[in-house]
Amino acid sequence: MTKKVEQIYRKLSEVEHVLHRPARYLGTTASAPTRTYYVENDKVVWGDVTYSPAFVKLFDEIISNSADFSKTPEGKHLNKIDVVIDQVTGLISVQDNGGIPVVKHKEYNQYIPDMIFGELRSGSNFDDAADSTSTGQNGEGSTLTNIFSKAFTVDTADGKNRFLCTYHDNMTRKDKPEVAKSKKSYTKITYLPDYERLAITLDDEHYKMLVRRTYEIAATNTHIVVSLNGKAIKFKAFKDYAAMFSDSKVDFGTDRFQVSVFHSKEGFQHLSFINSTNVRQGGTHIDYVMNQIVGGIRDHVKKRTKQDVKPSDIKSHFFLLVNATLNNPRYGEQTKENLTTAPKEYGTTLEVDAKTLQKIIKSDIVAEIIEWAENKQKLDELAALKKKNKDLDKGNSLRDITKYEPATSSNRGRCILFVAEGDSAAKPLQSARNPEYHGVYPTKGKPLNARDRKLAELIANEELVNLMKIIGLQFGVEPQLSELRYKHMVISADQDLDGFHLCGLHISNFNRLWPGLVKKGFLLKLQTPIVRVQQGKKEIDFMRLEDFEEWKTKQTKPFRSNYLKGLGSNDTKYLKEYMFNDQFMVPLTWDDENDTLALDIAFDKTKADERKAYIYSGSSYAN
Repeated sequence: MTKKVEQIYRKLSEVEHVLHRPARYLGTTASAPTRTYYVENDKVVWGDVTYSPAFVKLFDEIISNSADFSKTPEGKHLNKIDVVIDQVTGLISVQDNGGIPVVKHKEYNQYIPDMIFGELRSGSNFDDAADSTSTGQNGEGSTLTNIFSKAFTVDTADGKNRFLCTYHDNMTRKDKPEVAKSKKSYTKITYLPDYERLAITLDDEHYKMLVRRTYEIAATNTHIVVSLNGKAIKFKAFKDYAAMFSDSKVDFGTDRFQVSVFHSKEGFQHLSFINSTNVRQGGTHIDYVMNQIVGGIRDHVKKRTKQDVKPSDIKSHFFLLVNATLNNPRYGEQTKENLTTAPKEYGTTLEVDAKTLQKIIKSDIVAEIIEWAENKQKLDELAALKKKNKDLDKGNSLRDITKYEPATSSNRGRCILFVAEGDSAAKPLQSARNPEYHGVYPTKGKPLNARDRKLAELIANEELVNLMKIIGLQFGVEPQLSELRYKHMVISADQDLDGFHLCGLHISNFNRLWPGLVKKGFLLKLQTPIVRVQQGKKEIDFMRLEDFEEWKTKQTKPFRSNYLKGLGSNDTKYLKEYMFNDQFMVPLTWDDENDTLALDIAFDKTKADERKAYIYSGSSYAN
């Protein structure tokens, strides 16, 4: 059936256009799991959070207005923002002690607060003064929040008059504004988001992101006392907020361009705020800072490693935090995720001087770069391994690896590989696993000792090559965790000397071939009980025989004990508990050179005499 012309061609009002094409104004409205950070108990936590960026943007438009106003001559007295988020009712309110002029605009015969919050493309953001440090630029922000609300109340007073008005049903109707005398100065915005239209609820995930944004406003506006649900959020300086991310950092900058850098384990990462706005994608300011840092330390790295390390490889070890106040910033879109302003137009400068570069050079960041470069150089010299890498890429499908049970999820950051010795150890793991996130691979006996084998033997070893294919490893390539098929490899060994030996071999091999992965905590050990006791109705697990023997001497009631040497001694019920509980996963990390020395003594065949001395008389290399 042919559509009528009137059905094909439509004319939308501005509000209808916003509601019909929300992504144009707010970014994506769809909720999706995103690896990001949030604040929990005044600490930064990284994890997967499922939320709608558009919903957070609506909140940001309101709270950023308050921060913006505090930086204007008219709002310089604004030093307080109170945020209240009610998860039960869904109501959100932001109140400051600023105040908007409660007067009618002579040209439009409309009260200023009504213009700001009830009209698109209106406000004070169109005076593109060279020294403007406002976040807003299009006069749309707070009105967008109104449009995506079931109810939106503006309550403001300027010290003379008070304006009160509520808008309803996506700003399609409003109450008659109430104007009365008042000696107070404040602005309070209370709104009920249109959760149904946004296809969300104010669940814990979305609440986390509003909390995070409130902390960001507090951290980037330390002249303002910000409170959340009655609790004050206090930062003396932006570097105090950066300390929530890392204790080991280098801070530098000016009052208008503050920077903190620390080591990243997952490639180059950045988090930046321009005039309080979280600029998620980055932009010119990120390159402006990093180009100076990389250029400043590259010669030092070259002298130490005798290599011309690429700038991108140096950059990949940094996490950059920036808080900048720039003049008249411009972005690629309304969502303000990518700064496009040229550095010469910032209205301020930042010089990464020699003193700062020396601090960075002495930090663990550059130490990691140098170690990475030295390891890379050694492994790059192994030309035969490069050829094997091509073979690995061209190699057989993972489905051809006998008895390997893969994790099926495409979210690699949540997948874990359990490696066990033989079928008997792997079978209970296969029965207990979650196929979506748990992979299981049974090796044929103990892995070869990579410390005393020639390269040709490593290349020809089917077990090692299969493990590399499964994880996504290559010879001579130090990978980022994000590049691998699994977040962790869990060594699942028996609780006896053989099991400890197997575990040690895996650690030793990774320490030789991919030392960076060991440092980043890629390896874990599945810690299962060695003895399980049944005493009446109570069941007690012991991880060490010594603990069981000590407990046994103190008992007056009868009990039955079961020695659980092998993984196969645990049925599916118990293994499900172990595989899904982090407390049974012991990190196997590299702390310092003493750890490498200990591995050498244990597994290097040329150190037999030192090994004997260690076994028979103890050693300072213990642990």
